Amino acid sequence: PPADGEAAPPADGEASALTVSAPKSASSAGLSSSTAAAPPAGGPSDARPAVAHARLSGVAAASLLYDSHCHAIEGAQALGAAGLHGVCFVSTGEHEWAAAARLASERPAQAPAQSGGAAASLPHLRVGLGVHPWFVHEQAAGWAERLEREIIKSSTAVVGEIGLDRARDDCAWAVQLDAFLVQLRLATLHQRPAVVHCVRAQGLMLELLRAEQALPPVLVMHSYGGSAESAKEYLKLATRTFFGFSPPAARRKRGGALLSSLPPERILVESDLHDAEGAAAALIAACETVAQARGWSFEEAARRTSANAVEAFGLGNQ
Repeated sequence: PPADGEAAPPADGEASALTVSAPKSASSAGLSSSTAAAPPAGGPSDARPAVAHARLSGVAAASLLYDSHCHAIEGAQALGAAGLHGVCFVSTGEHEWAAAARLASERPAQAPAQSGGAAASLPHLRVGLGVHPWFVHEQAAGWAERLEREIIKSSTAVVGEIGLDRARDDCAWAVQLDAFLVQLRLATLHQRPAVVHCVRAQGLMLELLRAEQALPPVLVMHSYGGSAESAKEYLKLATRTFFGFSPPAARRKRGGALLSSLPPERILVESDLHDAEGAAAALIAACETVAQARGWSFEEAARRTSANAVEAFGLGNQ
C-alpha cells in the first residue's frame, strides 16, 4: 500500500503483459541526450553543475532501474519482460506470502523483451515477507509464528512491509506497535533487511529503534516522508539505513532538499504499485525526480540507485 497520502492502487487485476511507457517529459522522450548549460563563471558557489539529461525510450530507461518496493507480485512475469534490472516484491499480509516465496525460489520465467528480441528476466530479485500496519488486525491468530517459519524457509527473503501508521485508524495503535516490534526482532534474529513503512510517526520510530538491543543489518525506509533532520538520526543508528522514494515521496514539497542532503549511496527508487502495468513508468518518474534533485543525469541516478538496492538487499554475489 502507498505511504503517506498516495491513492491506493487496485488490489487485483494485474496485467499479464506489460508495455513500458516513459512519462511524458522532456527528460524521457526520444533517444538523444542534451546537456544543461553550465552556470556562468563567478556565479553562486552552490550553483548546480551542468547535468546531462538522458532522453531514453521507456524500455531503455527501465533496464537501468531497480524497483526497491513493488507490490505487483502477480505481475512479476510482466515486469521481467519489461527488462528491469531488478525488483523487490513486498507482501502486505499472510495471503501473499506463498506467492512471494514462490517467486524467490522459482524466479519469473524468461519472456521475450519488448525490444531487441532478447530474453529478459529479473536478474536481481528479492521478496519481502511481512504484515503491513494497515492489515495487522486482519491476520489470523498465530501469524507471527507462521511468518518466522516462512522467513526461515526462504533464505533470501527480507522482512516487510512492516511499520507504523498514525494516519490510519483501521488497526489499533497498540496492535500496530506490537506487530512492528515482533517483525523487527524477527529481522534482527534472522539477519534480514527490514522494509519499513512509517507515516506520522518518525519520532516514535526513532525512539523504538534506539531502544532495541540490536537491529536488522539493513533498514529500508520505504517512501520516506520524514525530514532531513530525522534522516540524519536514522543514519546514526547501529545499522545501514536506506531511503526509498516513490514518485509522490520524491515530489513532496521538501523532497528536493531532503534528497540533496542524503548520502548518495543510501538513496533508492520505488514504484510502490500493485499494478505491473504502471510500475516501470512510475519508477522512471521517481528516478527523474531524484536525478533533478541531485544534479545527476538520468543514467547516473538509475545506476546509482540500482547499485544501492543491490547493496541494501545483499544481492552483490548474484
